[in-house]
Amino acid sequence: GVMTNAFANRIMTGIDRVRTNQDGSFDVYYAFRDRETGESNNVKLLMRPSETGWRVDPGNPPEGL
Repeated sequence: GVMTNAFANRIMTGIDRVRTNQDGSFDVYYAFRDRETGESNNVKLLMRPSETGWRVDPGNPPEGL
């Protein structure tokens, strides 16, 4: 719900960079463009391993939103 609404007006244009954390998680910086304004920004998502693959950490809202 919340993540879907946050990205509803954005188009992912690429991955800017990936940073490995000491606990084995990754910070992934996705590049987005706003559909209405055309403004570009990066959004950092924390990715953690799970039993079925990688998942977005459900903690705090992503930086850049």
